[in-house]
Amino acid sequence: MIHNQSDYGYPTGALSMLCVACGSTQLHCCDGHGRRLPFSAWAAAVDAEICRIEDTKQNEITAPYAEMYGRGLSVMAAVDEALA
Repeated sequence: MIHNQSDYGYPTGALSMLCVACGSTQLHCCDGHGRRLPFSAWAAAVDAEICRIEDTKQNEITAPYAEMYGRGLSVMAAVDEALA
């Protein structure tokens, strides 16, 4: 399981820097090797971000997550869409 930005290729604590694996500026951008996150890791990251934003322990937001993943949305774009 991927737990922090350094696992995604970011130098620890450097959220404004580019990912060294894929060049993205987003959290949860890739698997740390420049490849797209598998659905399970992507969904877990979406859930974690929603919980962080909503300050809850469990994500109660229902949204078409599989469809969002299929459309190629990033974790943060999916979070934004789910919370809209």
